[in-house]
Amino acid sequence: MRRRTLALILALPLAATTAAVEARATSPRMTPTSAPTASSGRSGQAGQAARSGAAAKEEVTMTMAGSVRREYVHLKDLLTASAELMPAESYAFRPAPEMRTFAGVFGHILSANLSQCGSLVGRTHARAGEDLSKTLTTKAEVVALARETFAFCDEFFLKLDDGTPMEDAWRTMEGRQMGEPVTFKVSNGANAMHFMAHNNEQYGYLAVYLRLKGLTPPSSAPRPATGGEPSR
Repeated sequence: MRRRTLALILALPLAATTAAVEARATSPRMTPTSAPTASSGRSGQAGQAARSGAAAKEEVTMTMAGSVRREYVHLKDLLTASAELMPAESYAFRPAPEMRTFAGVFGHILSANLSQCGSLVGRTHARAGEDLSKTLTTKAEVVALARETFAFCDEFFLKLDDGTPMEDAWRTMEGRQMGEPVTFKVSNGANAMHFMAHNNEQYGYLAVYLRLKGLTPPSSAPRPATGGEPSR
């Protein structure tokens, strides 16, 4: 009994030392500072006030229309950059036999975009209704139609402002649900939301294709303007 007690007493300082080392390793580093005094507090407040006056914070107002427009432009840039980035010889690449080719993924995106933007713009594009996931096979075809498709979609998204009807404007779209033909009644707001969600989802797939080919997806590349961290 005495031996176990003695061993426990000797082990306690070692355990405490180990815990302290781990705590220092995992906790944020703090820079030592001297205790504040009344004079240092006043001078610090004055310095902060001077800095605040010299560079006042900018106030940014984010409206629904402005946010949708910015996200649309961001997605358009990511997708068109991805189309340009993948080499022409890799447009037939598919990660697994049951998956679409890179060209096929783009065709799927553009088919959906032409349908949704046609509803938003109020007219039908010449290639709407075509299964582009099967008919587009080359880089030249994809790049050209991506530009044409986004120019078509620009007619709605780039003209968005706070006066654009979103919830009280409805369109009908023909589609299928659970294998059965369905007529959808969709508001402009819901259509725009589904457009963003689908393009974001499909860009995620394209990013994997690019990574598997040893390429850095546009969203992970440093920003050209600043050379800083990737946008996301």
